[in-house]
Amino acid sequence: MCSGVLQFKFGKQGCQRIRYRLLQQNIDVCQALAEENPHCDVKFQVGRIEDIVSTLEENQFDLAIGLSVFHHIVHLHGVAEVRSLLERLANLTQAMILELAVKEEPLYWGKSQPEDPRELIDQCAFYRLIGRFDTHLSNISRPMYIISNHRVILPEFNQPFTSWRDSPYTGAGFAHKQSRRYYFSSEFICKFYRFSTVSCLLTDKESERNRTELAHEEAFLKSPPSGLKVPALFTAGGEWRSGMVGNGKKFPESC
Repeated sequence: MCSGVLQFKFGKQGCQRIRYRLLQQNIDVCQALAEENPHCDVKFQVGRIEDIVSTLEENQFDLAIGLSVFHHIVHLHGVAEVRSLLERLANLTQAMILELAVKEEPLYWGKSQPEDPRELIDQCAFYRLIGRFDTHLSNISRPMYIISNHRVILPEFNQPFTSWRDSPYTGAGFAHKQSRRYYFSSEFICKFYRFSTVSCLLTDKESERNRTELAHEEAFLKSPPSGLKVPALFTAGGEWRSGMVGNGKKFPESC
């Protein structure tokens, strides 16, 4: 990605882009390409991610994309530092798209990575796996997540939430072992189920219960008993690690 391919693709769509690289030589190549494509509003600057994030202002950027980078920062500064860095970045932007390396990769930085890459983003309000992608470094694929501290971002739904929590109601305790998250706004509620957790506390039986309850709730909202009014279902679905059900009319917050 040294040539800034993504920058030019977004630039052609009218987005304002800034790309940061560590080496001036890479910036020189990218800048030369930018001069050949003046119709694209792209900029390239030398900088370290740690320093850049520390000086960002709120809403300076809508979206941050981090590809093949944060495992190096984990190796240099540790998991706790990167968690703090990503939480700040999530607070300052509307969303992030991150490719996260995994501990099993046979590179020098592999041993520094967390057991579960989600540990780097679990402190953020909303995150969802959007795919897994191969790299040129090994035959081990990497997960890619979309993350936000402000919005629920699903395949066909992208709206801001006003509050969220990881328990269904006050006093619920640790019933679901933080495997569910609830997002609220004046227009919707979204319930997000996870079938595995970073803490690894969820048993196989509890994971299956989440799958079953997600399926039952989706089926109920799609076809409620005759005469019973229920919130309109705007989206539902799931994959191997998580699922979601969202409704167009907000439930009482005790549900």
